[in-house]
Amino acid sequence: MIYHQKQNRAALFFALPVVGLLIFLALPISSCGNCVFEITTETLGDGVIGTSYSQVLESDCEDSRWSLVGGSALPSGLTILSEGVITGTPDTAGSFQFVIKAVGTDSDQSILKEYTIIITDPNATGTAVERDF
Repeated sequence: MIYHQKQNRAALFFALPVVGLLIFLALPISSCGNCVFEITTETLGDGVIGTSYSQVLESDCEDSRWSLVGGSALPSGLTILSEGVITGTPDTAGSFQFVIKAVGTDSDQSILKEYTIIITDPNATGTAVERDF
């Protein structure tokens, strides 16, 4: 038996001798099945009204599905793709808090994480939005 891991994918390889034949089997091992599933993106970058925005969300499970939790709202003009990308062109200034859900496809574990994005208006003068830490 041989254990092999590459890019968060692992497999066990077996060689089974059968009369006159040698059969090889490779059994994949889930990269998230036996671990605590976590969202690894700590914070999101801020944006500017009228400027394209794109932020990739990451987890410790390679193939996660992403969504916005009901009752949460991204800044106007932004959307979240199920592949874990927040994208679009924001059109409203402010500080926006929302909750993202990630589901690990290998393990069906899910986790929630709250984020804040600050969107600024490039034409505004003398106003500032503070980030809570």
